[in-house]
Amino acid sequence: GDRFVLRRPSPAVTVGGGVVIDPVAARHRRLRPEVIATLEMLERGTPEELIAGAIGDRVMEVSAITGTVGLPDAEQAIAGMIDRGELVLLSDGDVSPRSVVMQRASFVRAQDRAAAFLADYHARHSLLPGARRDELAAALEVQSQRGLDNLLHALAQRGALRLDGAVVAAPDFEIELSAEDRRRADAFLAAAEANPYSPPAPSTFELDDALLGALAVTGEIVRVADQIAYPAKVFDEIRRNVVEWLERAGSITMAEYRDQFATSRKYAQPTLEHLDELRVTRRKGDVRVLFRGAGAPR
Repeated sequence: GDRFVLRRPSPAVTVGGGVVIDPVAARHRRLRPEVIATLEMLERGTPEELIAGAIGDRVMEVSAITGTVGLPDAEQAIAGMIDRGELVLLSDGDVSPRSVVMQRASFVRAQDRAAAFLADYHARHSLLPGARRDELAAALEVQSQRGLDNLLHALAQRGALRLDGAVVAAPDFEIELSAEDRRRADAFLAAAEANPYSPPAPSTFELDDALLGALAVTGEIVRVADQIAYPAKVFDEIRRNVVEWLERAGSITMAEYRDQFATSRKYAQPTLEHLDELRVTRRKGDVRVLFRGAGAPR
């Protein structure tokens, strides 16, 4: 709405002037019909048309939209568009400058793209729990991390996908082992339960990283090193026995662990280190003690 004048400084000549219709315009190529149509909409459009034009297919904060359209009541107009279903509020709470929105049509397209991407991903990687967030971000063409987080959160709330930390999955996806994978996994678990504190290397049963990862995700095993994995119930027993030892004796050495479980250093060291990572134990010199700090398991 601001008026402007263009002048040439030398020689001093007034060249022209006009009214600002886009205060934060990108560089446009001349005489393109779509650019001219957009500028005409910005010049004569309603507040809702201006807001929709500013958002396009993007995920945007309300403050960025209001700064682009330059309307005094833009935030109220955005709230009205959300109430009418023209925009989707991706963030929680009431509309504020920090709220994140996108057009409903764009949101529906994003939901469809996410579903198609995840269906294809699960078909190609059936033993993985899901795709990384950045992989889905590329498919959705969302550049902003905050915009991506809010979009995924909104899709998860609507049951379109499932979020698990940095992993994204289809809402009904579950890892299912093939008959051959199940046979190999059962053979390894039986051998590991027969020698619980010194289990055989998974590679001897042709368990690769993908299958081991799947068994860890489904809670059948606990991996403490590349080629050392315990059946979950065996590891729970180890953890319980170590905690009981520490509550009674105050500390445990590597040698005491080896004697307690009749195993070797090959298994004792990575197992104790994994208990450190889980904040069950804490290394103190040459011994382990119970972890008592924030984040300790209850």
